[in-house]
Amino acid sequence: MKRALLLAAIVLLPVAVAVFLWSRPAPNPSPEEGRAIAEAFLARIGAGDVREAWDSTTAEFKSAEGQATFQARVAANAWLAKPVAFSSVQRVEVNGVERFEFSFTSTANGKFVRILLARDPRDWKVDRMTL
Repeated sequence: MKRALLLAAIVLLPVAVAVFLWSRPAPNPSPEEGRAIAEAFLARIGAGDVREAWDSTTAEFKSAEGQATFQARVAANAWLAKPVAFSSVQRVEVNGVERFEFSFTSTANGKFVRILLARDPRDWKVDRMTL
């Protein structure tokens, strides 16, 4: 009996580890997927759907910047309502975690907006917006 349990443990442990490693979420979306999420967020702002844009952010974003504060920041930066063009994606480290930062340039005045994404809890969402 003990021998059968030991054999089962030896066989099942590597399988369990392999399943865990295979099923865990990726640390980042692909650059293409992340860019599409960031562009959709900025498109909502550009279309005047600021509430929908805020709704598409992570819980941490919402905790750090309430809806009224976010709406005021967008209103104070009216250039965000104008089209923005994708500039670049780069890897950055935030609190010891490697993330992608998506940069966009305003076509109206050349200002930059940078977007970081995070998983919340299963979907990638905007976690930070830096102007």
